[in-house]
Amino acid sequence: SLCWGSARRRRLALRAARTVVLDILSAANKRAYADALMQMKTMRRLYERQQDTAGFAGYLAELRTTHRAKRSFIEALDTAFAG
Repeated sequence: SLCWGSARRRRLALRAARTVVLDILSAANKRAYADALMQMKTMRRLYERQQDTAGFAGYLAELRTTHRAKRSFIEALDTAFAG
């Protein structure tokens, strides 16, 4: 079980995680994509703890739009978060 403390701490953690994911994605290679997906799985748990699965879905949609040229990343993203 993850212990993230208060809702405020979870929000701060999500903000930091978004920054980390963007930094990782700037490397634009499959290893970086795998690292980003691992970070995003943690983010999904944080969103779930806040009962905000719609927020995570919106984040995924944002990434798909922003990084649509990174086909390998989009494929990995779709595989990791299908359904």
